[in-house]
This record gives sequence, C-alpha cells and structure tokens, in this order.
Amino acid sequence: MTGKTVRYGMGMLLALLYLITSISCSQSEPFGNLHLDLSVNGVPLGSASRLIGPESDAIVIAFITVSGYSDKGDSIEEQTFSINGSLQIKGLSVGTWHIGVTGLNSDELQITGKAVDDNVVIKSGKATTAVFNMQYLSEGAGSYTVTITWPSDEGWFSDVTLDLGGSSQQSVVPAKDAVEAVFEKEGASVGSYDLNLVFTNGSGTTISLPMMDTTKIYDSLVSTGSLELSDFDLVPVLDPEISIANQETVTLSCGTDGASIYYTTDGTDPVTSSTKQLYTAAFDVSSFSATIKAVGSCEEYRDSAVVAQNMDGSDPDGGIVITVPGTIKDLTISKESANTFIAAYVETGDEDKTILWYMDGVEQSDTDNDDSFTYEEGSLEEGRHQVMVKITKGDMTYAGSLRFSVDDSGIVIDVPGTIENLEVVMEAEHVFAATYTETGDDEKTILWYMDGVLQSDTDNDDSFTYTGTLTEDRHQVTVKIVKGGKTYAASLRFTEGEGGGGVVITEPGTIENLEVSKQQLGYVFTASYAETGEQVKTILWYMDGVEQSDTDNDDNFTYTGTLEGGRHQVTVKVTKDDKTYAGSIRFTVYDLGSTGPSGGIIVMVSSDVATDGWSYMEAAPVDEGIACTWSEAIQLCSNATYDGYVDWMLPSKENLQAIYEQKSVSTGFASSWYWSSDEDATGNKAWQLNFGTGLSLYYTKSGYNHVRAVRVF
Repeated sequence: MTGKTVRYGMGMLLALLYLITSISCSQSEPFGNLHLDLSVNGVPLGSASRLIGPESDAIVIAFITVSGYSDKGDSIEEQTFSINGSLQIKGLSVGTWHIGVTGLNSDELQITGKAVDDNVVIKSGKATTAVFNMQYLSEGAGSYTVTITWPSDEGWFSDVTLDLGGSSQQSVVPAKDAVEAVFEKEGASVGSYDLNLVFTNGSGTTISLPMMDTTKIYDSLVSTGSLELSDFDLVPVLDPEISIANQETVTLSCGTDGASIYYTTDGTDPVTSSTKQLYTAAFDVSSFSATIKAVGSCEEYRDSAVVAQNMDGSDPDGGIVITVPGTIKDLTISKESANTFIAAYVETGDEDKTILWYMDGVEQSDTDNDDSFTYEEGSLEEGRHQVMVKITKGDMTYAGSLRFSVDDSGIVIDVPGTIENLEVVMEAEHVFAATYTETGDDEKTILWYMDGVLQSDTDNDDSFTYTGTLTEDRHQVTVKIVKGGKTYAASLRFTEGEGGGGVVITEPGTIENLEVSKQQLGYVFTASYAETGEQVKTILWYMDGVEQSDTDNDDNFTYTGTLEGGRHQVTVKVTKDDKTYAGSIRFTVYDLGSTGPSGGIIVMVSSDVATDGWSYMEAAPVDEGIACTWSEAIQLCSNATYDGYVDWMLPSKENLQAIYEQKSVSTGFASSWYWSSDEDATGNKAWQLNFGTGLSLYYTKSGYNHVRAVRVF
C-alpha cells in the first residue's frame, strides 16, 4: 500500500465518522415545542358578543393558565401567559402529553372551565399545534343590573316584571311619573336567558312582551344592560262604551271579547280604588249623588282611560258622558191662590218633560206645560173635587193629586178622614161595640157582620146587638167602617156557651213574625214564628211553588231533590184558626263556572257537603295586586274584600287546578305562574301552576308569582 492510498483511506474514514456523528446527534435531541390554538365558546380570542351581560373586557380572554404532564412523568407546573405574547411553549420532552388550558380575563379572574387535550404528541425538534376550545363557566352565580326605560307619557302600568326565562322573576312598582325601572339581583345562576317583560295594568290584567333581549350571566361577574321601549303604541288599548239601559239604570259595555269593566260610584278611580266593582249587569243609579267612574280591562290590552260622569248630569273631566235618566220624585200638589194649583217635585236630568193637568179626571187645556194650573173661577159646582197633574219624563209618567171641596167660601182643601185603632168589644151578651180614633169631617158608613153575613143594623151606629139564635160553636162578629174612600175592619171571635148562655171570648190563635231560614250547607230549612192560642195548625212546605211531600207537619224541611243552577224559593204556609200565614226565603244554586256572590267564578261544587263542610268554592273576581312572594300572597288573600266578603284564602294546589280549569269563563288571568298554599317537605318551596301552559311544580317561596284568592260557603 502506498502513502497516497493511505491518505485517501484515512480521509474517507474521517468523513464517514463525521456523518455518523452528525446523524447520531440529530436523532438523540429530546425536546420539541407546543403551539396553542385557542378559542372560547367557538369564538376566537380577542372578541366578545355582548347583549345584556358583563362589560366586554370582563369576558374577553386576556390571560391563560397552562398545566400538564407527559406519559413519561414529566410535568408543566401551572404557568400564566398573556395572549398578547407568544402562545408557544418550548422545550417539552418528546412523548404524549396531557395539557389543560384555562381562560382568565384582564383582572386574571377565571372565566372559563379547563379545556383538556389528552393526546398532545411532542416530536423531537418539531413544533406541535394543539387546539383548545374553552367554555365559559357553566356553574356558579353572578349578578345583573338591567334598566328598562320608556317614554315619559307612557307610565300607564302599575308594575313591570322582569322574567329571565323562568329562572328569575322580579317585579318593580315605578314611582309616579317615572320613566325607568331598574332590576338588580345577586346570586343569579350562570346561563343564557331570554329576557321577558310583563306589564301589569292598574286593574290587574297583564301584557306580556316575550324575548325582548338575551341576558347572559357569568360566574362572579355583573351583567349590565338597558332596554328602551319605544313601541308602546303597538300595545292595543281598550275603548269601553257607556250607555243607558232604561230609566235610572246604567249599562257599561266594551266591544273587545273577554274584556271586563270595573266601576265605582263614589268618585274614586276604578284602577286603584278598593271600592271598585266588576260590572256584571245594569245597575240602579237613582240613589247616587256623586260620580260614576268606569275603566275597561282585558289580558294583553292596556286599560282604557277612566271615564266619568257626575250624577247631576254634568261632565267632570270632558270624557265620555254617562247620560243619567231624568226622574221626577216627591210630586205633590198644593193650592197657591184662590183658583190656582202648583206642582212641587224634585227633578233630575236635562231631558224635556211634559206636564198635563186634570180636573175631576178631565184633561185641561193648559198649554203652557207649566208647574202651575189656574181653573176658571166659578166653573166648579159645590161639592168634592180632585185636581191631578201628570208629568212625563224619560219615558216614565209620574202623577200627583189633591182632593178639595167647593162651597160658598170657595175652595176648601180636604183633610183625608181616617179611622185608627179600630177594635170590637163585647159590652154584654150579644151586644158589641166598635171603638176607634177618628180624624176628618168626612161622613162614614158603619156595617156589621155576624159570621160573614151583613146584618140589618140600619142605625149606622158604633154599637150592634145580635137578636138571632147562635149555635153552640165558635162565631165571629165584624165591623167595617168606610171613610174617605177607605174601608177599615175589625172583628171579635167568641164561643156560644151551652143553652145559649155563657158567651166566652175566644183568644184568636195567631202566627206572627213568620220567617224561613236556610242552613249554610245543603237544602235544610226552618220556619220560626211566634204563636198564640192552642188551636191546631197545619204546616205545608213548597219548593218553587210546588207543594212537597213533607207529612211531618213540622217546622223543619229538608229538600232531597236536585235543583238546577239559578234562583229558587222555599215557602212555608202555616194555617191556624182559619187564617193562613206564609213566609219564604230565596236562595241561589250555583253551577260550576257560574258567577258567585262576590262576582267571582264558582270553581268547585261539593259532592258531599257534610264531609267537606262547604257547598261551593268561589275564586275572587280579580288577582290580588301584582306578582309577589309566597308569604305576601298569604297576607294578600287574608286581607282581601270583595262585595263585603272577607273570608278569602290562598288556594291549595287542587283548588288552583280547579281555577285553571274554569279560567275560560272568567277574565283577568295572567298567562303566568300562580301560587298555591301547598308547601314541599323542606318548607322552602310552594306549589305553583302556570295559567298559560298548565305546567306545575314546586318553586322557591322568595320568587314572584300571581295570586288569585278563593273562599268557600
């Protein structure tokens, strides 16, 4: 081998050794890099969607924390990185890593859960990209402040309720002339909720504005936002009409199906007054001296404007005029001068009236339509006469009259003669006398009767002697006195003794103060009365005029038949000493869904009054105020008063279900949740029922629901 050969061989060996060395060093490098591709709820970092939620900076990821471990036992201690810097971790050992990433906001407050990738493969000398989609925390609690604003001329509602998808309800009663309502709550559950608004009219009906916005609640953050309501003109308004049904009655009506009308007669506004009444039928106005006010109410409608009318016919506010029917009251006639008469009366209403005068029944040619009437002097003969006036107003005719006499001195006004305190006494055997107090100078006629037969006593005297023969039996003598066009009568009963002698005055058997009462439960009736005499009496009972087969001749009567809904009458007739006395009581049988005594709806009819202790259950005509907590609902029902009834209570869940099943025949129910009195085992929740969907469940007592009271009777 030559030297050149050796040199070339040595060079090849050195080159080969270098190549081997280079390859060996490259394959034994133990580290790689990790690049982080991050997003939150599917949205790249650095942006935030905000409806009603925290300020944007509070929910934008500003920092992340990274931690992890490899399958070889290496680990990354938790490190915090700014997303404005490099999102790359260098120098991780080769192998499979388990990496976790958590998002923080600019205040380094954790706002996402940990996103984990259990299969991050780090290769030697390479950069591996791992994708992490962090999710905002789904558990925990935050708070919110939501402001609702409206135009200054739109404060027509009594309260507004904020409902976050059924998870949270709050009601606010705005101050007068307020233009906003602020809702604040701490401890609201994390989540995304539809923001629903419910406005309550002064009458208690509601208007729902669903899905007005979206509210997002984040753990430990405050969600804020405002909502401006500028489309209140889209909410329909009721327009009730008021008209006259007939004389002295007022009819209220509204063209909207399902609408109710509330009214007052004491001048207070029906929207807020405790004296408001639900209109069900035309009502009498003849006794009112103040003002009628009315307002229309219906679910999903704004209350109508309050319309009013003074009872003297004047319009108090320039609103809808209620025409009060004209009346004539206390009509009398007096003599004003020698041959002139004048009519005096109390008049209401502005309608025209027609006045006609009559002398002895003949219409006079008095064309002045005047309150006074003058007859031609000397045209009346001596004797008794009668002047009459008839006044027609508002389709009704009223009449008054005056009796008088004409003699040489002119007109003499008659003072009607009367007979008072008329009695018959026996002065001796078969000798009777009439005693009485007399007024007036009118002539009188006296007639005597024995056992109903007119006697030939022509003396027109106060005394009467019977000269006939009477059987040994009971008899009756009667006197009738006619005076001033009226007949007065009195009688005396007596018994003829054995042999025609020994007349005994018989104390007449009487029934006085006869009344019928009904037990509260069922159809059990009792007759009560004061009784004199020992004569036998007969008692008969009648239901709606039909004699009943009650053969006990008793003061008590139980009706065992079936009665239809509506008004009924029970009558008792007691016959004693040839006289029949009657007493009666009217009562109402209610059907399911009919109107109860207070103006509410009958929602339950007992099938066993003895067990239940009541016959009917009535729901109140309207809700109790605004949405409230459970304890407030108990108190509101206890304090409720409708048409004088004060025995109201919060319904049980069975009662509430019964109300829900009858809601179609009533008005004023909100399509929302209502409280019942039933509590759960913890005592922290109470049963509620949604009158819009029919769903029911237990709900925290501190929540806000609507309230409808019930009573039993």
